[in-house]
Amino acid sequence: MIEYFGSVNNVVTKLPALDKKCWINVTAPSTQEIELLTTQFKIPIEILTDILDSDESARIEVEGRYLIIIVKIPVLNSDDSDIPYVTVPLGILISNDYFISVSNIENDITNDVKNNRIKNFDMGNHRRFVLQMFLRISTQYLRNLKDISRTQREIEKKINISVKNEELLKLLDMEKSLVYFSTSLKSNELMIEKLKRSKFSKMNEEDEDLIDDVIIENRQAIEQTSIHTNIMSGTMDTFASIISNNQNVVIKTLTTITIVLMIPTLISSFFGMNVNPDSIPFSLNPHGFTIILFCSIMLSTIGYLYFRKKDLF
Repeated sequence: MIEYFGSVNNVVTKLPALDKKCWINVTAPSTQEIELLTTQFKIPIEILTDILDSDESARIEVEGRYLIIIVKIPVLNSDDSDIPYVTVPLGILISNDYFISVSNIENDITNDVKNNRIKNFDMGNHRRFVLQMFLRISTQYLRNLKDISRTQREIEKKINISVKNEELLKLLDMEKSLVYFSTSLKSNELMIEKLKRSKFSKMNEEDEDLIDDVIIENRQAIEQTSIHTNIMSGTMDTFASIISNNQNVVIKTLTTITIVLMIPTLISSFFGMNVNPDSIPFSLNPHGFTIILFCSIMLSTIGYLYFRKKDLF
C-alpha cells in the first residue's frame, strides 16, 4: 500500500495523489508497487529487498540521489509464535523532492505520524522529520518494555500460586523479545552515531538538541532492556530451581511413604510363607491375626514418627 501525505500548519494530511515535497508511506508493498517505486522513484531494487528483509540490520548509506536510513522498530508479533514483540526494519529514503518510508508491516511509528500523535511535527524539514521519527521509535521501545515488565509481574504472581511449565515458557518467550530489542537498539545506536557524524548532521541548535535527545532515549532503552533481561534470566533460574526443589520434595515424601507401608507388607510376607504351619508364630493362637495386625500398625507408626522427627514428612 502506498499513501501520500502533506503538512498544513504542522498537521499531517492525506493527499489524493503524489505531490512535491510530500511524505510517501509504503507498507507491505505488492509486486506492482515495488515496480512503481523502482521505475518512477528510481529506488534500487536491492535497497527495497533489504528493507523488506526482517533480518536486515540498521544502517545508513547514500545510493544515487537518496540518503538511505534503515532503522529497527519494535512491533507486535503477528506470526503464530508466542513471542510477544519482534523488531523489523523501517526504511527511510530522503531526496530533494521526496521523503519515503518503507516497511513490510504496519507499525505504530508511521501510524502515529499519520494520526498527528507527534507534537510539533515538521514534515517540511526532512532532517527534523527523521529525528522526530527516531525519537518516537525510542519512546516506542520504552513503552513496549513497560508492557513486558507488566506481563512479567502478572506471570510471577501466577507462579507464586502454582508453579507450572507454561508460565516459564511465557517468560522464555518474553526473554526472546528482549534479545530482539537489545540487538536492534545497539544497531540503531551505531547508525544514529554515524548519522550525527555525517553531512546530514549539519543542523541548527534545535536539531542538535533533538538528536542528543534521540541518543539519550535510545541508550535509556538499551539500559532498560539489559535490566529487564537480567531480571528475566534471574527469575527463570529461580523458578526453575523452585520447580526442581518441589519435585525433589514430592519424590522424598513418596519414598518415605513407601518405606512406611513396606513394614506391614514385609511382616505379612513372612507370615504368608509356604512352610510348615506349626513353625509359624501365632499359627495356633485364635488371636494371631489381631496380634500380627497390631504389631504391623505399631511398627509402621514408629517408622512414621521416626521419619517425621527427621523432617522427611
